[in-house]
Amino acid sequence: MKKFVFFILSILFLDSCAVEGCTDPYSKYYNVEATKDDGTCTDERSVIFSLEIDENYSYSYPDTQSSSEQGSSDGYISFEYISPGLNQNGFSGVVVVGQQTGLDIVLYNEANEITLTKNDNIAIRFLGSSIRMGNISYTAKAQIEDEEIILFSKTLNNTTDPGITWNESKNWIVP
Repeated sequence: MKKFVFFILSILFLDSCAVEGCTDPYSKYYNVEATKDDGTCTDERSVIFSLEIDENYSYSYPDTQSSSEQGSSDGYISFEYISPGLNQNGFSGVVVVGQQTGLDIVLYNEANEITLTKNDNIAIRFLGSSIRMGNISYTAKAQIEDEEIILFSKTLNNTTDPGITWNESKNWIVP
């Protein structure tokens, strides 16, 4: 009988130590300290898209071109909802990075916070170009609360004119 009473008291003690809150790490209302879900989680997700370029790129100039003329590179993300029943417009040019004209260099940029819903089916489009630059690595990410998700990574190896343009799409289900 003593063992049974001790067992019941142990369970009550452990349950009283539980911190109630939202335990879904992607929810807007996630509580990192919560150990017991109290039903406050929602399917809303605060997403911040970002695009960055690795700083180890290189310039290349044809023999006929002055080395004072800078190469250029740019990239951006756009997306649209493709979930059944959703009729929402996506965003074009949400994130722009690596724009290089003369001394204007942006290695990282992020979008404003966007609210999406769990299980939304999103078509994400990655666009970019490079002229007289090589070894340019782009990484597109989605930040949801404290979680960082890599959506896309690409390296352009172009080093001459007329350059390279890329345009790729990917479906992403919002976690």
